[in-house]
Amino acid sequence: MATLLSKQLKNTQDELQSELTLATQKVLEKFKGMEGSDLIKSIEWEYNQKQGAFEMLALDYYTYVSTGRKPRARKVPIEDLLSWIKRKRISTLGGSPTATAWKIQRAIYKNGIRGKKYEDPVIDVTTELTSEKISEDLSNYIVDDIVLILEQNN
Repeated sequence: MATLLSKQLKNTQDELQSELTLATQKVLEKFKGMEGSDLIKSIEWEYNQKQGAFEMLALDYYTYVSTGRKPRARKVPIEDLLSWIKRKRISTLGGSPTATAWKIQRAIYKNGIRGKKYEDPVIDVTTELTSEKISEDLSNYIVDDIVLILEQNN
């Protein structure tokens, strides 16, 4: 019976990882400019055995997009801006992509970036989803075990 419960819990964990990923992506898609973004595509959840907790994995700029960037903070690397300009096919207005990247870097450094503030909605949705999934599955496992025990005793 212990191996059955282990398999059931592993199934719950696997399903929950998929559901958390999908739910997080759906929450982020509601924010302006986020639909179909590389950041959303990078979202993934995994279960950390050592900590006994689910962890969300995402591109390293996840926090910057959510919380924003204060003026006069560390400068955004030019290489990152160049790849972003090329990927988004941003017009350089006849100038070089490098010159455009420098201008964007200077503007971000001077003015900062306003955050999208999506961390709270993500936490709310994923916490609710996790508690619902775990409570539903555990109650089903308990009922299944009780039925199995009662059938064995007859």
